[in-house]
Amino acid sequence: MKGMRRRHARERPQDPKEPKKNKIQRLKEVLPLAWTLVRPRLPALGLGLLLILISRSAGLVLPATARVFIDDVVTGAKPEKMRFVFVAVFAAALVQAACSYLLFRVLTVRTIELVADLRTRGIAHLIRLAVPFFDKNRTGALLPRVLHDIEALRLLIGSGFIDFAGGVFFAALSAVYMWTISPRLTLVALTGLLAFLALLGWAFWGIAGSYGDRAKLLAETSGRLSEVLSGIRVIKAYRAEERESTAMAASVAAMRDNAIEMATNNRVFSFWSTTLVGALGLGLMSMALSEIREGRLTLGGLTTFSLLLGFVNGPVYMVVALAGQFADALVSIERLQGILNEPGEAVTPAGAPSTSPLRAAEVKGHVAFENVTFEYRPGEPVLRNVTLVAPPGTATALVGPSGAGKSTIMGLLAAFYRPQSGRILLDGHDITTLPLSDYRAHLGVVFQDTFLFDATLRENVLFARPEATQAEFEQACLSAHVEEFASRFNDGYDTIVGERGVMLSGGQKQRVAIARAFLANPRILLLDEATSNLDSESEALIQKGLESLLPGRTTFVIAHRLSTVRSCQQILVLDHGEVIERGTYADLLRLGGRYASMLEQQTATPTPL
Repeated sequence: MKGMRRRHARERPQDPKEPKKNKIQRLKEVLPLAWTLVRPRLPALGLGLLLILISRSAGLVLPATARVFIDDVVTGAKPEKMRFVFVAVFAAALVQAACSYLLFRVLTVRTIELVADLRTRGIAHLIRLAVPFFDKNRTGALLPRVLHDIEALRLLIGSGFIDFAGGVFFAALSAVYMWTISPRLTLVALTGLLAFLALLGWAFWGIAGSYGDRAKLLAETSGRLSEVLSGIRVIKAYRAEERESTAMAASVAAMRDNAIEMATNNRVFSFWSTTLVGALGLGLMSMALSEIREGRLTLGGLTTFSLLLGFVNGPVYMVVALAGQFADALVSIERLQGILNEPGEAVTPAGAPSTSPLRAAEVKGHVAFENVTFEYRPGEPVLRNVTLVAPPGTATALVGPSGAGKSTIMGLLAAFYRPQSGRILLDGHDITTLPLSDYRAHLGVVFQDTFLFDATLRENVLFARPEATQAEFEQACLSAHVEEFASRFNDGYDTIVGERGVMLSGGQKQRVAIARAFLANPRILLLDEATSNLDSESEALIQKGLESLLPGRTTFVIAHRLSTVRSCQQILVLDHGEVIERGTYADLLRLGGRYASMLEQQTATPTPL
């Protein structure tokens, strides 16, 4: 592997059998979501459109008065019309200014709220997605899709759409007015503009894919950079700064090439459009000269016609800007829709009882696996027909080599995953038929990879049960021996622990996680190497704390140090996803099988200096 050039294992490759969607298909797929975004805001959009139409209509006053000013006032034929010109222009300016302010209040604020609502909706849905989704997608690549991409929608649905609609209306009025001045010039001008629009459509159809590539490249680069920064300690420890910088440079170079391609396409379009407009201008000038010599057009009429032609050109040039916004918005909606279409966890499964059977007073904590088979990838089972029974208040240890399926059992118990076959029961109820929130309310989890939020010690412990009393909080910290190191900080429990708890040692983070589990007061406790990051002294303290927590709770423990689970009521030895031995510590020693062999190897291995 060479730095970050490696393909991320979680990214789903393009299925060669899956037909590539064309632009029309993509547009049809995103239109329903776009309509759901626009529909609640139709009144605001309608009012905004009305304001822009009034403003644009007022804009016609300037070219209309220009004709009067030149033909009547400047020539001295009717100098008294100067007052009319002044009042009309000033009134039109006031109307346009008022409409502009009201348009901001009505439309801009609404579109900003739209973006905020979309971000809130996207983030909320993202948080509710099941764990397998995050196993397959890089976190850093998801962030732009719910934070940055949808900004393009604000410009398109808000000011972009309304300005364009108002511009088209204004162009139509201007074209009608131009026809009254000179039908011949108007016909030539409109023919040239239609050719310009055809050129624009051809250019946009060709570069629309580049906008989609830009968003994907940005997400990919963002995801890779997030991964690099998260693993900065590993990178520095192995002197890989240059390798990773080079690999990141390759991602940036791909973005650069995409930007150059888009800029080149834009310049080609600009070349042909400028040539077309120049040729159209020369043709109109020669025709206008002929019209004036033949007496069918006055100098004031030519001035007004020229101003109106600019107004007709306005929407055409606006389409150039809107083409990029439309492409960005199309990609943004498509990428956001990709997240919103992901099925979230079934918080309340279909067929779940109307009254939850998991009331705290009724849950005993009897856990059973019935022929459970599970696979992360189709055809590659990680667990095979696992059956176990954990009576209430007992401790069950899971041991075995790496990859045996121990953490997978924990993930299934936490309802992160669902088995392909078999059932997991709590007090006789299949957990897949229970409301997730009710089931997880009885869980306490301590993971091997301890995660702490960038918050205070207090907030990290209280995360399990924010409504806990001060006495309960202090008791949890006392039981997990958190107060031992918290008291040494100047801010005590109000000390900020940093991102992922970077300001704490591994053992301190583990103790905070255990205090969090203490505070949850769970009926079922899952300990995934809960003491793996502790020194011998701290481990002894935590073991005493756990001894006070375990009674009355059904506990599952993953332990690589086999001597630490001798007090468990049953020990399951797993290998290749199957339970190959089970029994008490004494039973397994008498059996003289895999567990006894592993224990002998551990005790015979000298402790490294």
